Amino acid sequence: MIVQKKKLNINAKPFHPEIDYQYSSVHMSQQNISAQPKPIENNTLKPKKKQKSKSPQKTNDVLVEPKLELDPKYGYWTYTFEQRNEFKKMHQQYLQQKAEQENRLKEKVIEEQLKRVCLIIANQARAFALLKQKKLKRRDPLGMIRVNKIVYELKIKQGKFNQKQKETQKEYIIQTNEDKKQEIVEKTKIKKPSKLKKVLQSYQSQLNKDAKNLNQDSDFYTVDESVEENQFQKNQTISTTQKKINLMTQTNPISNTEYHKMKIRCWVQMIPCKEVDDQALLLINQLSLMQAKKKVMEPKKFKKRLVAGFSEVQRTLTTIIPEKLSKLIIIAINIIECPLEFGIDHQILQILRLCHERDIKVVHASNRSKIGRAYCGKFGPKIAVVSIINYQGIEDKFQELDSLRVQQEEEYIKQYGLINLNKINQL
Repeated sequence: MIVQKKKLNINAKPFHPEIDYQYSSVHMSQQNISAQPKPIENNTLKPKKKQKSKSPQKTNDVLVEPKLELDPKYGYWTYTFEQRNEFKKMHQQYLQQKAEQENRLKEKVIEEQLKRVCLIIANQARAFALLKQKKLKRRDPLGMIRVNKIVYELKIKQGKFNQKQKETQKEYIIQTNEDKKQEIVEKTKIKKPSKLKKVLQSYQSQLNKDAKNLNQDSDFYTVDESVEENQFQKNQTISTTQKKINLMTQTNPISNTEYHKMKIRCWVQMIPCKEVDDQALLLINQLSLMQAKKKVMEPKKFKKRLVAGFSEVQRTLTTIIPEKLSKLIIIAINIIECPLEFGIDHQILQILRLCHERDIKVVHASNRSKIGRAYCGKFGPKIAVVSIINYQGIEDKFQELDSLRVQQEEEYIKQYGLINLNKINQL
């Protein structure tokens, strides 16, 4: 007899005694084979694979329009009255469902469009916010606090903010138009300029006149005697401040040099630095915030911590009371030239003289606009001089600024040497 070897089926499943017992007994009985399953040597069974839950198939809700079928014998519709009524009902239901389906589709389209629009708006808002943050970092990298904004919020919380409207009587004037007709018009009030502005305007007008005279090529010109006398008196007033400035410019090698596109003036006796600028601005900002909060919260216990402006700074330097005397003075670098009497140069030289007499420290740092922002807020005025009276609570920052000032002054002395202020003050 020839025995044929059976080929092994590789893809065949393994036999399980409990699951496949019933099937094996029936199958084997048909082939006249014993139904008892063979024992397995190793009882290592493969774990059942978890069947994935089949997601229900999405059925497209397709509406079918009801139609009457033709009779094949006669070739036309044959229906009863009841069938006709049923067909009408079916047709009405079909129309309602169709209208509902169209509305749903329209709503879906509108929702998708709204989502797209919302995403576009959100992306634009994020981009705008990032640009705003970058601009703020460029303008205000130190992250200074807006004092005006915080004071406004505090006043609203406490109910102290009352916008007072000034009651002023309006004045009217009669004017003539281009058509030579008279009309009644409100009188515009012009603010009177301060002494500083008047002096500055006169100095600028004088410079413009000198420039025009240089451009003219006329050899002869006439001058009144009254004009010459007034000009002689003006030159006498200019001489004291201008002589001091000329001496300081000759002795100070840093004068008329540039620092961050700012012209350094002749009285600066320290090498300007960015670290000094940042530290001075932070100190001014925190002190002004503490001062403003105290004024709103506890007005009876309010005491000034710092002061700005030429007249108020000079008061802090000339007082006898030690509590009101200034401990440090910060002067901006970019100060406008005006060597006339009661001008900007005249007042700064006066402040420096008083500081030299009383041994008060002076720091030359930053810009007028930045100092104004630190003192008031975003839309603050331009401030040239600030005097610090009380620095309790911020002793660390005050000492850091003082140490930086000493370093910069020592570097200046090593490079250029000291300037004799006694000779300049004697003029």
